[in-house]
Amino acid sequence: MEKLRLPRADLGRKPSKRELFFFVFMLIGIMILFLNWLWFPQSKSLKSLGANLKAIQMQVDAAQELINATKKRLRDMRSEMKDPDKDDAYVNKVLNRPVGNISYEVSSATDLLASHRIARKVRILKMETGKSKAEKGYTVVPILIRFSGRYAGIRDYLKALENFERPLVVKTIKVEKKGAGSNILLALIKADLYIPKGLGA
Repeated sequence: MEKLRLPRADLGRKPSKRELFFFVFMLIGIMILFLNWLWFPQSKSLKSLGANLKAIQMQVDAAQELINATKKRLRDMRSEMKDPDKDDAYVNKVLNRPVGNISYEVSSATDLLASHRIARKVRILKMETGKSKAEKGYTVVPILIRFSGRYAGIRDYLKALENFERPLVVKTIKVEKKGAGSNILLALIKADLYIPKGLGA
């Protein structure tokens, strides 16, 4: 039986126009598949990630501006406490508000700081008080508040502190991103609660 002979490839032969056209057509097809399956989805993902990072950075920048404005307002409030303006109804109301004993005042203030009315848009992570100290005319109780939320929630909580119903002076505010790609912010506030002296323990 005669053996089947395969045609030998002539490597020195120039490809025909038809073969060249077929080869180019195959390359174009492979490039289209690559773009559709790999490049375009990755490109869209990178654009989406870039947009999210830009939005988060804008929120952080806006939060920093709000913090700076709040610090200025709180410095003014601290000055008002040292030398109250008799014509400022809000300052008068806060400083002349009827109070109970020190324990009640501290408990009442921390409950209010964590209440739904003030903290409805944020999550309170930690609320603790430090050792009280005596100052002229007042007993001062340090309060630490750690909370998280979106930019709007952090903003509203800081604004609520401007009209807080107790003599509360914010000393420091720290805000940072929860993590890369997250739109949740973490905030830490250190404040002093002023309680008029002469109250029962």
